[in-house]
Amino acid sequence: MFPSQRIPPIPPSPKSQALEYVKALGPIAVAVIAAFQQHGAPFWALFGFAVLTFGVALYGPARQGFLRRKRRLRDDAVARRAVPEFERLVQRFREIVDGDRNDTLYAILVDGLQSNQAALVRVRIPTGHWFRSLIDELLSRLRDKPTGLNYLLRAAGEFHTIAHAYGNQCLSPIFDQLPSEDRQLLVTACGRSLEAFRQRYMSFRTDYEKYVTTVLSELHSTPPLHPELPSTKPLG
Repeated sequence: MFPSQRIPPIPPSPKSQALEYVKALGPIAVAVIAAFQQHGAPFWALFGFAVLTFGVALYGPARQGFLRRKRRLRDDAVARRAVPEFERLVQRFREIVDGDRNDTLYAILVDGLQSNQAALVRVRIPTGHWFRSLIDELLSRLRDKPTGLNYLLRAAGEFHTIAHAYGNQCLSPIFDQLPSEDRQLLVTACGRSLEAFRQRYMSFRTDYEKYVTTVLSELHSTPPLHPELPSTKPLG
């Protein structure tokens, strides 16, 4: 489920702001023209009214610009504080796909079906090495000093793509798409290990979605930061 999101107000366009400036400058132009024609109380009254009108017209756009910048600075600060926890979560996902570990999905399948090569061919999935390489590249970039919201959005978008690719190519073929006979074969051969892996992944998924939902709740804007990751169902 998506968290409830606020719809940000539509900022005024530069064209509408320029129109307001032109309208505000109108009385001043009239006052300047009057200055060449006459002096005295009428002129100064008109000039004062023109300056007041110009100030009132500028107040709205200036205030909106100030508030937008203030909200952006606040969102940047929230994002910078959120980056270390995001990095820890990415590191946890690296452990899930690390091809050098013996508790990854790929390692469990190879170990459980080592005596049944035909079944292993049918359920073969990619190794985790290239997923780990993609995660390592992301972790390398996360060592840079976080600059604000755009920094977090780029990193989270990259991770979202990697996690969904892993879900489509590894998780879904095993936990969602297997024929019933192969599903039963896996339950018999390595069911406990597969369920332990699945629970470890689902625990990570829950923590990541809570993290993103919390970050979204602290932001004033509603950026494209998506909490949902691929889900899995028990084999048995």
